[in-house]
Amino acid sequence: MKSKIVKSAFILTGGVLLSKAIGVFYRIPLSNMLGAEGIGLYQLVFSVYALIVTVIGSGLPIAVSRLTAESNNVSDKKSVLYSSLILGLASGGVISVCLLLLSVTIAKLQGNPIAWSGYVAICPAVFFVAGLSVLKGYFQGKVNMMPTSISYILEQVIKLAVGLLLAYYLAPYGVVYQVAGSLIGVTVSEIVSFFVLLIIYFASREKAVKVNHDKTKEIGKRLLKIAFPVTIGSTLVPLSQFIDSFIVVNVIAKTAGNQHATAMYGLFSGSVNPIVNMPIMLVLSLAMIIVPVVSRERVNLNYYGILEKSKSAIKLCFIFGLPCSILLIAFAKPILSIIYPRFTVSEIDTASSLLSICSLSIVFYGVMQVETALMQGLDKIYIPVRNMLIALVVKEVLCVILVNQIGIIGLAYSTLIMSVIACLLNDYSYRKLLGVNFDLSSQLVKTILLSVIFFGVVILSRRYISNNILGFLVACLVGGSIYYILLKRNEVLSKSELKSIGLLRNEPINLQKKFYRRKYDNGSWFR
Repeated sequence: MKSKIVKSAFILTGGVLLSKAIGVFYRIPLSNMLGAEGIGLYQLVFSVYALIVTVIGSGLPIAVSRLTAESNNVSDKKSVLYSSLILGLASGGVISVCLLLLSVTIAKLQGNPIAWSGYVAICPAVFFVAGLSVLKGYFQGKVNMMPTSISYILEQVIKLAVGLLLAYYLAPYGVVYQVAGSLIGVTVSEIVSFFVLLIIYFASREKAVKVNHDKTKEIGKRLLKIAFPVTIGSTLVPLSQFIDSFIVVNVIAKTAGNQHATAMYGLFSGSVNPIVNMPIMLVLSLAMIIVPVVSRERVNLNYYGILEKSKSAIKLCFIFGLPCSILLIAFAKPILSIIYPRFTVSEIDTASSLLSICSLSIVFYGVMQVETALMQGLDKIYIPVRNMLIALVVKEVLCVILVNQIGIIGLAYSTLIMSVIACLLNDYSYRKLLGVNFDLSSQLVKTILLSVIFFGVVILSRRYISNNILGFLVACLVGGSIYYILLKRNEVLSKSELKSIGLLRNEPINLQKKFYRRKYDNGSWFR
């Protein structure tokens, strides 16, 4: 397990970053081909599809990953996959048919009836996304992230190639056909990715092992028990963003007009959020890996193994998150000017202010996500859902107040406050769960002090190098090198922690399998 975890982390992170880069590149030529009306139609359909994918693709993979990791033999793992595929494909099929039958109604409710053809084009994708989510979860449960990375990259490459090709050739028939063609590209990408992962499974499976059909019903119930709260938790943030759009546009429109209000919300959601989400994706890849690892330790009643891996994961959030926040704050305006050359000076100024504020949430959001994953691995699924719900209620109340007072900047502050509250609540819950031994104060203070040195290098690069791109590169290379050397010399991650997550190729630590502690002396909270 030792070196395999880190190898999987690098594979998954590389796959996520490459797929995100391809996705960003895809949107630029697509927007030029479809035009304003076409990309509007595309977003109408894709926003509904993205919500459905969140519902299907958030809880199910985590549930499958956990149950696969907790299974003691190949037969049980195969039974988990068999039961999961039945459940996933059945639910995906039902949703696909409902989307097809309601396509005209949904399009009319959105205010643009011609969007119905887009729903027809994309509805088959829902069925295959469900199956794809199960296969991803199965491989993640075996701590094999290569298939997941392959699927991420395949989805983006095929969507880009088929979507743009169809949009180009269907241009003479009108924008409706172009939009439908680009959405067919999404469907084809999901179908191909599903069958590729299925082939990988059949190529690597042990053929002599049979599925235990007697456990199918029991596994299905456990899948639903785990997946349901995770799904609810995953849909809270998209739901909050949906509410934000109503609050921001309606409040700002009262004084500045609807067009300006829409533009301001577009700066926040369409321009700033994607940049902030890039470093957060690095942390999320760690969260995806930590669930099966911690689940396995829970089954073995290995308290000290969980404690060590938890500390390492949270420290990694700070080690990676703090430099990313510093870079985005220092180079907010240059980054936005390079990525969005068509923005006006006032729009760049507003967007840079939003980016600087939102960048502060990277560490908080990362720790919140990792601790959510840790609690999911320990079968404490409802605790992070409760914490996020509290944070979101506070955020929406603050959003109404702050947007009324300071405009779109108020949304950035309310989003930052939400990440802080969710992080603190999760941290309190997790510390209470693990006990007094879960103390990271000295290591985190050391990481913050080293980040201050990195910040100094970044500021010097920003001030004395006039070329923005060169200054950014120097800050990353020079500052990053100094930061890495200081981290290594100060042993921010101890040798025992490095062993536990596989960064040192030594013999595994012989951790005590059972622990005795007041209130939890029988280990029952693990089960």
